[in-house]
Amino acid sequence: MENEQIARWQGHGRAQLSVVIALLASLSTAAIGIELSLVQSDRVVVGYSLVSSLVLFTSTILTAIATEITRLLDFKLTARVVMKRRHPEYDKSLKILWQDADSYGASTWRLLAASCVCFPLGVILLTFALACSIRHM
Repeated sequence: MENEQIARWQGHGRAQLSVVIALLASLSTAAIGIELSLVQSDRVVVGYSLVSSLVLFTSTILTAIATEITRLLDFKLTARVVMKRRHPEYDKSLKILWQDADSYGASTWRLLAASCVCFPLGVILLTFALACSIRHM
């Protein structure tokens, strides 16, 4: 009974992780679209804060992609560990690119943290850039 509850909550946790990653990537993509449309329409002054926010939103998207890749590698290696426990003759390597499942799991959370830092900083810099542009109008 307890193992079923743990497995169920781990499933919820994985689903929520996917939602957070997708949300950060989607919002960052939308923010980049807004920035580029404002730059094309000459409604905003292109400055350090606008360019920095563009870099941060792009970083958020790239770290979100990297998070998903490390997650998939973690799942793949975890499945291999389970197969090895069930069938000792299973001969697939328990490492991919010199990393084991625990390393990929830790990398997933570090990359998610990086995304969670980059996105709000990008929002702050974009807001600052827009505020400065409004003041100049």
